[in-house]
Amino acid sequence: MSTGVVAVDLVIERAAAALDAPGPPAVGLDELGRAMNAGRMTLEMLDDIGRKGSAVVDHALALAEGADATLRQAAQALLAARPGLSPYEARRSVLRTLREKHPRHTRVVLKPEPALVPPAGVPPCPAVGARYQHLMERPERYWADPVYEALTLMPAAELPEAAMLALCLLTRVSMQELARGDDYGEPATTLIARYGGRFLPAALEYLGHPARHGWDAKIGRNVLGTRWFAPAAGGQILAAAAEWPDAEALPLFRAAFEAGWNQAGASLPSLDWGRVLLAEFADSPYGAPAQPLWLGR
Repeated sequence: MSTGVVAVDLVIERAAAALDAPGPPAVGLDELGRAMNAGRMTLEMLDDIGRKGSAVVDHALALAEGADATLRQAAQALLAARPGLSPYEARRSVLRTLREKHPRHTRVVLKPEPALVPPAGVPPCPAVGARYQHLMERPERYWADPVYEALTLMPAAELPEAAMLALCLLTRVSMQELARGDDYGEPATTLIARYGGRFLPAALEYLGHPARHGWDAKIGRNVLGTRWFAPAAGGQILAAAAEWPDAEALPLFRAAFEAGWNQAGASLPSLDWGRVLLAEFADSPYGAPAQPLWLGR
């Protein structure tokens, strides 16, 4: 298997070699168990175990970070050689080549992207109207705001585009009072679901510009760097979009998967287009999307 570009293949080989680099000695769990059973455990042994364990974790994290950087370099080189590819297609080709040439690295994945990239053809997001500007401040108990309450009473077809971006920001307000039943009202996600596909430009504008809209784009990871976690900002919006009719949410979920926001898979509706996306992104450079609960039925 090859990308067809020699320079790119060489960078992939460099990534594979780095992943194969020997690490520090592992913690001798068998020896540790025998010492504990025999009552021979000492403070020196515990200190040694701690040092070795920390070294193993640091090495694993360094490998994961290094592989991500090198493989992204390969993808950029492939994109330069083949400008007809999309950034996602270039990353997918690079990871596919690595996995097929070096099966021991089939579980290597890239970090998720910090933001979504809107697909071509989506119109710009309408500006927030003066009537809804105060909702951009994410007021507590926004569901009791008279302007917001008026939105909840409108027919879906009459919901104004001028309120859409404000609703995105409201998804960051704590809903504990509603969840506990201490208060009554409709969350912003209910309105987002009622807009249907008309809401797509607002969702992409919000999820594509973390600095502009003030949400945390940090990429999380587990202790060993073997699993990455995309920003949490899109979770509620994607779950609401899953209720849009027909395949109106498909462009939003595709943009999420192309950014490696794999947790969105758990929100996919049980529709044909949802199954198609799961199959299409099964070999994603970021790993396969999360499986929705209905898939096991």
